[in-house]
Amino acid sequence: MFGINNYEKCIFKHNFLRNIIFKVHYKENICCTSKRSDFIETFKEDFPIVSDGIAQAISFTLGGQNGKEQSVSVKDDSNAHQVIMRSINAQKELTLNNELLQYKETGLTYSSSNDFNSKINQGIAFLKENGTTECKAFSLRKINIVDFVSNNMENEEVSTYDPLRELIAPYLLCMYEDFRSSNKFIKQNIYTIQFEENDYFLTIKYGYIISEKNASSSNIKGQIVIDLSLEKKSSCSIDILLSEELQKCHQELYNAFRWCISPKMFNMINEE
Repeated sequence: MFGINNYEKCIFKHNFLRNIIFKVHYKENICCTSKRSDFIETFKEDFPIVSDGIAQAISFTLGGQNGKEQSVSVKDDSNAHQVIMRSINAQKELTLNNELLQYKETGLTYSSSNDFNSKINQGIAFLKENGTTECKAFSLRKINIVDFVSNNMENEEVSTYDPLRELIAPYLLCMYEDFRSSNKFIKQNIYTIQFEENDYFLTIKYGYIISEKNASSSNIKGQIVIDLSLEKKSSCSIDILLSEELQKCHQELYNAFRWCISPKMFNMINEE
């Protein structure tokens, strides 16, 4: 899809995946939260930390007559409960409300797409049991971040751009010379590419963030970011989501990741 090659999947020996987030949106279904005690019971062994309350209440304080302030509520639905369940180490999180099921996991615990999907399958089984058979939209996002240090032993200014140039495919990079004069002032340099094919939307954000540097810019620390998100903005049955779409999302984000990285990075994450 999107003109990107289809790569044969392999299991990397190293990864820098920080977060993986799946969301499925569906037509409002009050049963999802009116029976939330069943949902909590189903997942309490893996997600024992539970927050159960109103999904969102929004109010604003405005100036009124006679100098008196007035609070105006713009969103306060007492039926819009939300359940957030977390693992004991807070590395995994499952969220349910009347219109959304979300599962989030950090890279520290992520082992494979199959294991990740198994948690989603359980959550969607609960939706089906309570009358949700179609979703309106869904998305999968994978955020990759790798830390770097770049320094010059002779105390000369180093390029903030060089670490990115090492790890990102060359066809995605502009010339460093385009902003050489501004090098020492750069704090963040993020590029965004958005693709659309039929009802699918792929967003790739990549670049670097400078978190620390000395006065001469001869020693810098930062992070390289590859943030990948695939979203489908049309309805489909829950069964098709499980049997076809979810695994397709994983494959397309894997293709996008391989397309983004340089041969040097590919070799690096496969080294023993």
